[in-house]
Amino acid sequence: MRPLWGAVLTTFLAGEATSETNSRHCLQTAFPDSRSELPLLLNCLGLVREAVEVGVQAGVHAHNFLEKWKGDRLRLVDLWGEEGSDTNLFYVDIANVHGVAARRQHRIQCEERLERSLRSGHAEVLHMESAIAASQIPDGDLDFVYLDARHDFEGVVADIHAWWPKVRVGGVFAGHDFVDGEFPEGDFFWISALEEALPRLDVHVIRERNRYPSFFILKSQEMSSLIPRKVDTMALTLKLYADRSKYFDLWARKLKGAPEVGECFLSSCKDTCSSDCSQRVSNFTPSRTAVSTLRPFACGQGQETCASEVTLDVDVYRQVCLERCNVTCQQRLELFQKHGEQIMSYRSDRQW
Repeated sequence: MRPLWGAVLTTFLAGEATSETNSRHCLQTAFPDSRSELPLLLNCLGLVREAVEVGVQAGVHAHNFLEKWKGDRLRLVDLWGEEGSDTNLFYVDIANVHGVAARRQHRIQCEERLERSLRSGHAEVLHMESAIAASQIPDGDLDFVYLDARHDFEGVVADIHAWWPKVRVGGVFAGHDFVDGEFPEGDFFWISALEEALPRLDVHVIRERNRYPSFFILKSQEMSSLIPRKVDTMALTLKLYADRSKYFDLWARKLKGAPEVGECFLSSCKDTCSSDCSQRVSNFTPSRTAVSTLRPFACGQGQETCASEVTLDVDVYRQVCLERCNVTCQQRLELFQKHGEQIMSYRSDRQW
């Protein structure tokens, strides 16, 4: 028995070495310059069975993904806003606007855009909440997961807990908007949430012009035993705002002028956010982009912006950015009116 076991062990180790060599080769030769090139990396790695995208909107990214990916099936997970997620005040995000009717329109456009893939079985819609969809998939069953749903701290932690176990060893765990901070498009905490739930992993970041970066993690054998940590998301969210939020500073200072604090805060918030837009515009490079899935170019009220690509010049870029400020400043005001005292109780030396 010992010689046989030795042969099995040698074969296993040889397979591990081959896999590691292939991973290094693909990272060197197929490292994506944009998230649209992630399918090419997956093809190189031989990850061509089952994939999931969480947060689909009008299906532009999913359509582009399926055009390049040689895999069997991409499952698309989205509620399209039909279950009342808007009630979470910590969800400061331009995606958290426009109401149910507009989001249903996104779903219609998604299904029209992906009609051929849905009919062939190359794509499948899971119209359900993220964690529920994940619970229906066996652990270690997926080659690829791409998370692009909620970006608030609680939402990201929940998605990490739900989807990390579903990725097999050698698979890729990835997501969009890999940033921390307050932006015209919302308050995003992907970096902090990942560090709290799955600390000290080897994270690869894809940096693109005019866009928030995506990230991906190659799930190694050593990572396979990692279980996402339990996180007190409410306490840590309050602390993030207390320690880092420039907008909470504005709100706290405007309290001295109560009862007109709301109007004063909105004015100051929009001025501050406008400065962020001006800084962004100074680094802007005109480009052609699909507006429906790329912040800050998410769908507006007009249905046509969800269904097509547009050429963005600097004036359009600035106007879109300022429109986002109007939305997210109102969301921040509602958040601070509800949770301001709790946030204040977490104040410490500020650092961002």
